[in-house]
Amino acid sequence: MRLYASTSDLGYHAAVLTAEEYLRKMQDPRWYGEQDENGVDLSLIRDNLRRSPLERLRRGDQATTDVLRLRRLTQNHEPPRK
Repeated sequence: MRLYASTSDLGYHAAVLTAEEYLRKMQDPRWYGEQDENGVDLSLIRDNLRRSPLERLRRGDQATTDVLRLRRLTQNHEPPRK
């Protein structure tokens, strides 16, 4: 089984790990990147600030579009019965 475990400028599927590799990496607190005292990953903030304001807006708009699309797709979906 392959798991997607990191992001890059190329997209979310840049690094593919096996389940065992993923679990092993989860044990290392540094794997999440540099964090502040609240656990916020500072590398993600720095990466976003490297982008132009227009690119950040486009990415935000795309994320909003994706969320709204998922909501529409799941709106009429009934949860599985137990």
